[in-house]
Amino acid sequence: MSIEERLKLLTDTFTISLYQQVSQSLFERDKLTFSFILCSRILIAQDELPREEFMFLVMSIVDVESLEPNPAPEWLRNEAWSMLCQIEVLPAFSGFKEHFKKQISGWKQYSTDVDASLAKLPSPWAQRLSQFEALILIRIFHPDKLLYFVRDFIQSKMGMKFVKPPHFDIEKAYEDSDVMCPLIFISEPQYNPIVDLYRFAQRKEYGSKFIPISLGEGQVENKQSMYRKRKYILCISCKNTYFHINIFGDITLVIYSCGDQASSARFVAF
Repeated sequence: MSIEERLKLLTDTFTISLYQQVSQSLFERDKLTFSFILCSRILIAQDELPREEFMFLVMSIVDVESLEPNPAPEWLRNEAWSMLCQIEVLPAFSGFKEHFKKQISGWKQYSTDVDASLAKLPSPWAQRLSQFEALILIRIFHPDKLLYFVRDFIQSKMGMKFVKPPHFDIEKAYEDSDVMCPLIFISEPQYNPIVDLYRFAQRKEYGSKFIPISLGEGQVENKQSMYRKRKYILCISCKNTYFHINIFGDITLVIYSCGDQASSARFVAF
């Protein structure tokens, strides 16, 4: 195996490991965003994607008070026209605005096509633009379909495994944890980790030491007391609607004050 092949193997292994580790700690709705940023940053580092194109896609400023009037207000949003007026800052889109004004009917057909995946860019832009540059036009003309095209872009550049993140694995999270570092779950309202944690505790034969308590107002002292009184604690689940502003500092002090009992591999706080 050559040095180049070994470096590529190491890079690919590190990339997928980073993606999987970070994805474990993200809400489902944020995982595709992270994957897209990761993919784009790699392409930028490899000089395959101009940084200014990435910044335009994710951060372009929409000025609805554009000095030039919208030539097609009946179907083109003012926000979209403002972005079209700014798009020529990117070299790949040189001359785009004038072409748009001369071919309004073709762009109207592209913009109003129900199935954006089958819509054809007016010539010569279908042949002229890269896949990423086409995403910029998708954001302008089909903003509601952008996520679908972003998913296709990531898959074409990095593979299916970067658009299908692994489901949360509590066993793996436990193995990666440290006896002095609690695992903190920040869950969405529709998901309650209590059941999964309880089942996990039973599998580890610590069901009797699973202690779900609330971190509501006035419960901080109660939680500190339970830390101190139990010699070994597999998990304490915090189901709360009110977060004490000092709770993380308080828990940190309590864990470090547990002394020898926290040195056991059986001591893990969730």
